[in-house]
Amino acid sequence: MSARHRWAAAIALAAVLAWPLQASSFWLGLSLTVTTYAIAAVGLDLVYGYGGMLSLGHAAFFGIGAYTVAIGSRETELPGVVLLAGACLLAAVGALVVGLVALRTTGYYFSLLTLAAALIVASVIKGVDWTGGPSGVGGVDRNLLGTGELTVASMYVIAVAAVLGGIGFVRSLRRSRQGRALAALRVNPALAAAVGVDVLRLKLGTFVLGCAFTGLGGGLFAQSLAYVSPEFVGLTQSIQFLVMVVIGGMATGWGALAGAVVVRGIPEAVQSLRDWQLLALGLLTLVVLVRFRLGVVGTVEAWVRRRAASVSAGPTAARPGPAVPTTPAVGSDEVAGDGSGAAAADAGAAPADGPWERPAAGSAPLLDVSGLERRFGGVTALSGVDLQVTPGQIHALIGPNGAGKTTFINLVTGVDRPTAGRIRWRDRDITREPPHRRARLGMARTFQLVALCPELTVAENLALGAYHRTRTGVLRGGTRLLARGEERAVHERVLGVLDRLGLAHLADRRPDEIPVGQRRLVEVGRALMADAELLLLDEPAAGLNETETNELARLLRDIRAEGRSILLVEHDMRLVMDISDVVTVLDFGVPLRTGTPDEVARDEQVVAAYLGVEA
Repeated sequence: MSARHRWAAAIALAAVLAWPLQASSFWLGLSLTVTTYAIAAVGLDLVYGYGGMLSLGHAAFFGIGAYTVAIGSRETELPGVVLLAGACLLAAVGALVVGLVALRTTGYYFSLLTLAAALIVASVIKGVDWTGGPSGVGGVDRNLLGTGELTVASMYVIAVAAVLGGIGFVRSLRRSRQGRALAALRVNPALAAAVGVDVLRLKLGTFVLGCAFTGLGGGLFAQSLAYVSPEFVGLTQSIQFLVMVVIGGMATGWGALAGAVVVRGIPEAVQSLRDWQLLALGLLTLVVLVRFRLGVVGTVEAWVRRRAASVSAGPTAARPGPAVPTTPAVGSDEVAGDGSGAAAADAGAAPADGPWERPAAGSAPLLDVSGLERRFGGVTALSGVDLQVTPGQIHALIGPNGAGKTTFINLVTGVDRPTAGRIRWRDRDITREPPHRRARLGMARTFQLVALCPELTVAENLALGAYHRTRTGVLRGGTRLLARGEERAVHERVLGVLDRLGLAHLADRRPDEIPVGQRRLVEVGRALMADAELLLLDEPAAGLNETETNELARLLRDIRAEGRSILLVEHDMRLVMDISDVVTVLDFGVPLRTGTPDEVARDEQVVAAYLGVEA
């Protein structure tokens, strides 16, 4: 953040905190209500904006928090701060129960299950006596610290601190290891799993944390209004939270506050709008979705980025060639950061999981696939495939389109399950292992169709590859200071890989701003960041010109020289025959021949099926 931006933020914060000194009781009460709603919306932004999980029943967790504080205030003498902690805890427990069921489904089933949860909570609240039934619970006190009732102004300051803390948390998370993982998860769950993300665990943790924060908003709302009723738990309330996030701008943090002002503040401030609130919200949502798809804050941030880019843009630099490293640029991993500058700069530091033992070339197979078969209904994509990759070897898998090459990579990496056959990693059977566990064993892959996160920069896409070699969780990721050492180590490693690929000048660009050939190199860089023993590259030369292909060939030879193995799927036969140690040819899912490049090139069956007469 520049000095000018810091001054602007300080002035804005001073104005917000000075508001109670000059506002009337009406405006102060309205500000408190809007702020508590914004806290709940920040929780939904974490779940939906960052996690990509469309929750249609988020009001259930808001209601759990509100009723926990209201009933606790009525039945006990506990300080309000303890009740707020209980509100967060019970909302988190409720989210854990819902999440364990809902997150095992996909698409709109998750949304419908969260909606069902909200309807169940609302029905229970209305139907039992101890919640006050349809009449709700009144007389909620504001004795937060056990020292007596707090004023509305004091409650407002506490609520502002809570919402600013939540916004700061999610914005820091956005630039952390888990933030990058969530970005990948939203775009392509297969990509997230391929870099080592335990998709279910990350989704569940994000969902529980977001709902706990929403429960905090509900608890503060009960204390600010001194009353709760079932109307705050129903479908209408859930829709309002969703509209707040969409109008304000998803995955921005500040968008939750802006949306709360628009959805709750303006209709209350202008009393004539209250009867037309749903119509106004519908029209406003339509305008935002059609004209400002990033929401209010998202649109402003995008404009600021474009403006900054246009101001800082200079003459386009010539594209440098890839640097030949004097030491392996990605031969070791970053340690779990402890804030130490020495740890960040140590290129030879041991990886977080401990160093892998790299066997000498020619030893026992690293990957051993036998009798692999995959059928889709009546169609057999692969049948009877045997393939071995030894350490320090480039093994090419070639064949015409539809031969089953990408299917083979999907089976090896766990994206798909084989119908028959066995996959072994050294002496371990991994046929039924999930993708993220295979990635953690030492596999990294690229995709036939380039799979990059469009909202991440080139450097951040590379950093994603180091996911399973680092340790920062969601809570530490949202607190930037605690994750600073690890992030510095990752950044150092990213710069080395970018320099090695000749892409250092594109570090801050987004994938849609660079040619497709360079995007493929970014994918290769992401695989290098994993420090994997086996790289599975699916057509990495597609879209590259001759010079770039030669640079790629040199890079792959260097990787082999470091003791790594490569399983290469490629249509560029000049590249395949130039760098491969072993070539396996597939034809309609059936292996035709495995041998050296010269042996394969002279095989009559291979020539007839794939290479052609001129080969």
